[in-house]
Amino acid sequence: MGVAAREVLESVFGYEDFRPGQEEAVCAALAGRDVVVLQPTGSGKSLCYQVPALVAGRRGRGATIVVSPLIALMRDQVGALAARGARVAALHSQQDSAAQRDTVARFLRGELELFYVSPERAALDSFRRMLARTRVALFAVDEAHCVSQWGHDFRPEYMRLAELRSFARAPMIALTATATAVVLAEIESGLGLRSPLVVPVFYLAIDDVKRFLLAPRESLARLREAARGLRPLADRYLGSLVKR
Repeated sequence: MGVAAREVLESVFGYEDFRPGQEEAVCAALAGRDVVVLQPTGSGKSLCYQVPALVAGRRGRGATIVVSPLIALMRDQVGALAARGARVAALHSQQDSAAQRDTVARFLRGELELFYVSPERAALDSFRRMLARTRVALFAVDEAHCVSQWGHDFRPEYMRLAELRSFARAPMIALTATATAVVLAEIESGLGLRSPLVVPVFYLAIDDVKRFLLAPRESLARLREAARGLRPLADRYLGSLVKR
């Protein structure tokens, strides 16, 4: 699977190698394991589900359902992927009825590799029944911290995404740039993830340290705060590796 993933990474996205953490997440998803990806915005987080989606699609394993909370983000992702030759579409409220029917028909005919929907759409009974009529390779939940009931980005529909796997048996990958240990636990329980591989990107802490050192008066306190937040994530990550 690693060879196929690297071929997609290079031929579709133009990268020769994965960034730290990406290959682990991709291979785990392709192997059928649930995954939680913690990476900052702009670090290539989306590749962690886009690469396995394209590998699975090329192998005839079905489409990847991508749950995204913002229509603008869906459009950007769909446009970028389509420009690279991917078979991708989105279903959202700003489309007219003809466009929506065409998108659904493409999905049901098995023509899509990635299918973007909102959490509100994913909660509809009609959408869930549709999942049972075609093959689904993977569920990808973007901005997964929206499942946290204590966060300002809470979206109640995220709490129902675990139900999707009653209609299609497929692994789930949850992605976020924001997750304390408490939010991480909420993501796992709220999405019904099963012994997921947790992939935080520890190497980014080096950049944080550099920033802290530029502000001497605050550096020690901020460094201690960062270390406290990193420790439970490191423990959780190492624990998930032991379960492999």
